[in-house]
Amino acid sequence: MTEASEMIARLMAERNVSRADLARKLNKSRAWVTQLLSGKANVTIRTLGEVVYALGAEVKLNAQPPV
Repeated sequence: MTEASEMIARLMAERNVSRADLARKLNKSRAWVTQLLSGKANVTIRTLGEVVYALGAEVKLNAQPPV
């Protein structure tokens, strides 16, 4: 989910939220946030929703046929 990691990083930059800030909001470690942003973490839809909500945004899913 590299796109998810990029979206989270963009939201953090737009809202001036540091990794430590996001970790506190989610009651997670800074290392967990770093792993999330690396794109290597296995991110569930639920986790994505929680992270995005903590950043003051919402997730909208859209299914499309392959290009």
